[in-house]
Amino acid sequence: MTTLEDLSVELFYEIFAYFPFHEVFNTFSNLNSRLAAIVNNMPLTSVYLGFGTMNITLTEFYHTHLAQSTISRSLISLCVSDEFAFDNGLWLSTHLSSFIHLRHLCLIDIKRSVFELMLNECFSNTSLAMFTVRFTSFRRALYTYIGVPEGAYYESIFKLFPRLRVCHLCFLMCIYKTLDKQIVLPINEVFIPIKTCHLNLQSIVIRQCSLLFLVHLLKHLPQLQDLSFHLSALWLPEKHPLNRCSNNRISTINKDLVPNLRRLKIKLEHGNSDIQLLDQLFERDVLLLLTSFTLLGWVAAPVIVRNLLSMLSSQCSYTLMVHWRVETIISLSDTSTILLDTFRQLRSRLPIEVKLSLRNYGYCIAVSTTTQTKRYFSTSEYLSENDVFAQSRRSATMPISIYSRPICFKELSIACEDIEMNDKCLFYLRSVNSWHEIVSLSIHDPLSSCQLRCDTSLCKIFMSNGLQKLYLYTDWRIGDLTRVFSLIVKQLSELQIIEFCCENGDDIQFPEALDILINGFPKLNFVICHGGLTGGDEQHSKMRSIWKNSVRSYRIDQYIPYEIADETVLFCWLQ
Repeated sequence: MTTLEDLSVELFYEIFAYFPFHEVFNTFSNLNSRLAAIVNNMPLTSVYLGFGTMNITLTEFYHTHLAQSTISRSLISLCVSDEFAFDNGLWLSTHLSSFIHLRHLCLIDIKRSVFELMLNECFSNTSLAMFTVRFTSFRRALYTYIGVPEGAYYESIFKLFPRLRVCHLCFLMCIYKTLDKQIVLPINEVFIPIKTCHLNLQSIVIRQCSLLFLVHLLKHLPQLQDLSFHLSALWLPEKHPLNRCSNNRISTINKDLVPNLRRLKIKLEHGNSDIQLLDQLFERDVLLLLTSFTLLGWVAAPVIVRNLLSMLSSQCSYTLMVHWRVETIISLSDTSTILLDTFRQLRSRLPIEVKLSLRNYGYCIAVSTTTQTKRYFSTSEYLSENDVFAQSRRSATMPISIYSRPICFKELSIACEDIEMNDKCLFYLRSVNSWHEIVSLSIHDPLSSCQLRCDTSLCKIFMSNGLQKLYLYTDWRIGDLTRVFSLIVKQLSELQIIEFCCENGDDIQFPEALDILINGFPKLNFVICHGGLTGGDEQHSKMRSIWKNSVRSYRIDQYIPYEIADETVLFCWLQ
């Protein structure tokens, strides 16, 4: 008979790879000396730090374990997030140089000071092949990189990681309230120029990028095969003297600039004047060599999409998810004619879906080559929607089919003033989507705390035991929040993250509300409060007393983003 002791070390490693390392460590490290040795010497190839399920104790375990020389030398992939944690980025900045075989590094919501520390203090890493910087929300990016000029970190990244093949740099333009004198740029430049030519980079994703900087960047990436960028305006304050300079005119991107480009993805945002010239940005010989093309976001008119598609080769696969608006009032009886005309204008050789949405200014057209599954559902949008969908196998082949799209989602947002209409909407959703599938719930004004306590459908969502994230974006007072927290605390056994707004942050009841959350939800790991903990000495004294007597240990951090809002943001990370 074969026993557990007879299994080879390699087989143990194969089995353990299917489980989180900390679970393997806690289960097998104390069974006997052989299993302890196997677990302690188990190579860690991939680690994720700072996600919603990680409390302080678990994070500190990984910090200690990864610091061991035998472990750090074997690490291949590392993802570090400060979305629901503190100082993971700071820990990484002191250990990054020890991960000598690291090939994939992902940074999420890392503070600007820590990110700059990594770039300036760490040794060059010649093994890293993939590097990602991204943010989970626009607000997080604003907090971190407000006032940073375009191109600020590219030169440092290229020098620090000279063997990069894939790079995702999701920096955001955050200069809306920045004064001209606060933007530090070289003379007569609208961005920080790049000097290093990166000879290994084959794929790059840029979250926001002006056309002028894009052309400059491409001159330093001769081996680029895969380009994805989100088109933006220049990263300059509105009244900056160089914002409308004639030297900012864009030259066409030709084959000499991107000789190896084969995959292109462009995302556009509404209101950017450069989208008018989109079909003139790339020369035909560049588009003709593409094997994959993706266009997302807002376009000025369908003729731009048609022109781009006409320049692609017949072997090129493409994906469309584009919108445009028409400021002409129409009736519902006109929709079939408009849909038919849209198919004919685009002349797509691939099946497409078209959505026509009636608006008070006219109508909006959305076109996609694939049926989109909705992960997020908003009751306010649903109640105001007036949409017609159509689909055809080929745009030139009619008739088209008009239909309703099925609903399936995991994230629900509620913002409806009429409790009766709200309940009808939720009752309908219950018939097409199980409450147990909803993992994230957002409740917005003007829904009152009284409506929340009385709404039967909402109560059923709370009782489904599947909810992991709860967001309360309301102007309720602390007393209302305390009563709501007390009502739902026994129902949401799986809740891991809660975020809420506090209208009156100096309210003396705020510590009690926080205490209910911390000690009432067994799996809660992170709390975010907007406007909390701004009171006087009595409130702070009460907070200290509750912290000392709390059943669960936790850490608190504050941020006051004066550049964006006057509210204090309180972060609470639980043990």
